[in-house]
Amino acid sequence: MGNLIIGALIFSLTRIHRIDGGLGRLEGHAEVIGNVLASYAFTIAGFLSVTVTFLYTLSDRPFLKVYIKRGNLGDLMFFHLIAFAVLATIFALSVVLVIAPHYLRFAIPLTAFSVLQVGAIMSMSYLLTTRAQEDPPK
Repeated sequence: MGNLIIGALIFSLTRIHRIDGGLGRLEGHAEVIGNVLASYAFTIAGFLSVTVTFLYTLSDRPFLKVYIKRGNLGDLMFFHLIAFAVLATIFALSVVLVIAPHYLRFAIPLTAFSVLQVGAIMSMSYLLTTRAQEDPPK
């Protein structure tokens, strides 16, 4: 739900502040921007995959056992799934940008949303890994 709210906020900000008009000037560079967005999408997808693998290796730790038992790890993995879907959409848009540069108005806000989303996922994962050795809460 939080992802949906953040995405709607970014979309509404692009409409309110007329960022859309400024993006029109970037359409001449759509191919380069598409290359950057494709690189970003694949790099972050790899980084998220490594994070999931690392969390899996820590699944036998006491704190994470309780976290898994309560179903909270499933929620974090769902956020990862949403992030992968957003990154796949960014990649698809980066390919389409070569043919239709006007899709920049969707690709740029979606990438900004992705940066916020990945930041939130990474902070949750970091906090989980730092508490992995702790005794579980009662």
